[in-house]
Amino acid sequence: MVIAGRTPRDYFLASRESFIFILVLSSVSVIGRLTGNFSVFVRYLPFAGLLIIGWAGWRTVRKYRFNTAQTSVVGFGLSFASHWTLPIFHSFAEASLLFVVNSIVFIAAILCGGFLAKKVTIT
Repeated sequence: MVIAGRTPRDYFLASRESFIFILVLSSVSVIGRLTGNFSVFVRYLPFAGLLIIGWAGWRTVRKYRFNTAQTSVVGFGLSFASHWTLPIFHSFAEASLLFVVNSIVFIAAILCGGFLAKKVTIT
């Protein structure tokens, strides 16, 4: 099977480190929110997540030579590292809407990183 000209293995290799980082951040966020600890820390985790997603976009373009469509597929795949948290705190209707919004945010952030990787030349 090929998605946008790449195999699922290519997408896995391009996203595995970022997926793990986002999974850990979302786990820490869930634990912090459920226990009531780390309230200030938990508030800033989404910003760290956005940086990781942008870095993933940079990395997929620079290291793996992905194009825009392929980078957006990686972003959609990375969003699943945090989608599992939605049913914990939200009703089905809210979770459904947040699934779409979360996916769009991940795709936008990874595309920003990918576009930046194409525009910036590091010598």
